[in-house]
This record gives sequence, structure tokens and C-alpha cells, in this order.
Amino acid sequence: MDFTEHNKGGDFSISGYEAGEIEVAGQRYGQAILVKTGEVVELEAKGCQDLTEEVLSQILQQRPQPELIVVGTGSKQQFLPAKLQAMVAKERIGLEMMATPAACRTYNILLSEDRKAWAMLWPTEAEN
Repeated sequence: MDFTEHNKGGDFSISGYEAGEIEVAGQRYGQAILVKTGEVVELEAKGCQDLTEEVLSQILQQRPQPELIVVGTGSKQQFLPAKLQAMVAKERIGLEMMATPAACRTYNILLSEDRKAWAMLWPTEAEN
């Protein structure tokens, strides 16, 4: 019998998160990131409400497109502006928004199931 290793999720699963940081593939990021197949892209938006149509349009032009984008909105669940949600829907891509810790776990589960998913993540804030 021939066995072939199938590494679901590759090296770009989320390996950790804490206040102000997200770790992907052994690299720590202290800002918003887009995690996609084989690549992490740093985003220039302090919060999900600061994401612009121009930046989202550039993200959506990348190929191959995912079937789902998981959005981690920081310490608590928030929603992208309706106009941005409509842009994603127009591309027939699912969109799920949740707090970043939940988004990290969800993204890793999707990768383990061989789903075509991306994660757009904002670090959580330190609790006072």
C-alpha cells in the first residue's frame, strides 16, 4: 500500500495570537494581515472599519479566489461596512465576521478540511 502525506493547510496556518500580535508560520505580525494560500499580506487599516474599497478591490482581484473569507475584527465582533460586504458578495465569496480569536480557530479548521479560505485579521487589544 502506498501512503502519501497530505499536508492540509500548508505552512500558513495560524500558530498563535495574543494581544497586539498574530503569529502565522512562525512569523509575528502586529498589524492587520490577510492570510491566504502560501502568503501573508500586511494590510494598512487600523481597524476593520478603516478598510477601504480600494484595498478590498485589490484583495478581491487576487487569484485564485477563496470560497470564504473569515474576518477577525479584533477583541469583539464587528461588521465590515455594508458597501464592502456587497463587494465580496458580488464575487460570490462567503464572508464571516467574528472576534479575532474565533476567526483564527475557524480559519485553521477550514484549512484542515481543505477549504479554500482566506483570513483577514486584526490583532486584539490588550485588556486593561
